[in-house]
Amino acid sequence: MASEELCVVCGDKASGYHYNALTCEGCKGFFRRSITKNAVYRCKNGGHCEMDMYMRRKCQECRLKKCKAVGMLAECKYSSTESKHHLFHGNVSQRRQPNFHDDHR
Repeated sequence: MASEELCVVCGDKASGYHYNALTCEGCKGFFRRSITKNAVYRCKNGGHCEMDMYMRRKCQECRLKKCKAVGMLAECKYSSTESKHHLFHGNVSQRRQPNFHDDHR
């Protein structure tokens, strides 16, 4: 991922694809918490806030609406069991393979 890529929700520096969209860590966590607790938010400005790095902290309804508008999907969330399995086992291809030189130092 190029270092200049920006979060499609708020414009902060993106950390990768999360829930089917290129987002920052903040929007990833916000979306995860929102869908996990089935949160319902209310906008004080009639649902018309322009989302940026400042407003993302001020209006949760518009932030969640923007998350969904850019294609973030709750279906991409691991169940709690799958999450624990994924965290524990990780990606098998990323595991370090034993090296002959490690055993003979």
